[in-house]
Amino acid sequence: MILIVNLNLAIDHIVELDELRAGGVQRSQSERRQAGGKGVNVARVLRTLGEESRLLGFLGGRAGEFIAGGLRAENLAASCTRVENESRTCLILNDLKRREQTVINASGPAVSDEEFRRFEADYLRVLPEATLVVITGSLPPNLPEDAYARLIRAAREKDKRVLLDCAGAPLKVALTAPPFLVKINHAEAAEFLDAPITNFSDAASAARKLRESGAESVMITLGEGGALLDFAGARYRFVAPRVRAVNSVGSGDAALAGLAAGLRRGWTAGESGALAIAAGAANALHGAGGCSAEEIRELQPRVRCEVVEF
Repeated sequence: MILIVNLNLAIDHIVELDELRAGGVQRSQSERRQAGGKGVNVARVLRTLGEESRLLGFLGGRAGEFIAGGLRAENLAASCTRVENESRTCLILNDLKRREQTVINASGPAVSDEEFRRFEADYLRVLPEATLVVITGSLPPNLPEDAYARLIRAAREKDKRVLLDCAGAPLKVALTAPPFLVKINHAEAAEFLDAPITNFSDAASAARKLRESGAESVMITLGEGGALLDFAGARYRFVAPRVRAVNSVGSGDAALAGLAAGLRRGWTAGESGALAIAAGAANALHGAGGCSAEEIRELQPRVRCEVVEF
């Protein structure tokens, strides 16, 4: 079982528009609400890949009840910790003409020290069952910056590998734990490096700095450009297959799911990375982890993998 920690779960309110125009009144073409958060997207793709997972996070208020119901309806296993404040709602505006998405993420509920201690107890109860741990997403307000570091250390004490996808201060602190692998996108890597990431060489520099800061391995995704994987000292360049992207929201999460699935199966770094890139590309056909196993299988042989030196 792959254990997924997504503390800041959400309702995703998805609104489709013919064309998004700022400063005016528009009518939507369609809208829907569903359980959301990076970990939910990861869980969807893991299920598609035939992997068992369990999701942990905070749920509060009526929004939390809606999220819990959505997870049950999708048969996504979850053991969430209840909090007093209301879970967040995030707005995703899908511009059908440009095939672009505008995402407005709410901060989430403030979580008390006692509520986080209850979560840690829930986490420690489930942790022994996990073969791999995925920690992903932002921290809710009020939680300390070392929250992820604490969870990583607890996992390491149980000899569990942790794949981490976060940014900013929580990432810098978590690197001291340290995680087995960090997966971030090029914008987050640029923030960490304090320099733009425009090519694979830049990504390799960022990956090297992340490894020097503690991460054992690093994947940096470059959107349509593929990804750079620095794994146990070897560097792999993945070039993504071209697809007609409809909705790229959640493609990084799908890539994380593919990477976790490959590593859980004992695949090589090259094979696991190719599965990650195929899953990310397949997700872009739908968004929010909605790809099929057939789409991933069709795209996987089209991922180009090269061992490179920079």
